[in-house]
Amino acid sequence: MAVPKKRTPKSKTGMRRSHHGRTSMSLSTCPSCKSPVQSHTACATCGTYRGRSVISVTKKAEKVEEKRKDKARKSQA
Repeated sequence: MAVPKKRTPKSKTGMRRSHHGRTSMSLSTCPSCKSPVQSHTACATCGTYRGRSVISVTKKAEKVEEKRKDKARKSQA
C-alpha cells in the first residue's frame, strides 16, 4: 500500500481542489408560461415539458392542500 512520504500542505490541497467549486443552476424560461425552469425538467407551474403536458398541476396542488389541512387538524387535536 502506498504511503505518502510527507504531509501535503494546505496550499497544495487548495490548488488541487480549485476546480471543485460549485456552479450556479442553468435556468431557462418555460415556453408556455414564461417562468424560470431548470434545464431538462418539467415546469412546476404549468406542468409542461418540451411542449407536452406531463404533470397534472391541479391534482398535485389539491394533494398538497389536503396534506396541509390534515396536518393542521392533527396539530389542533
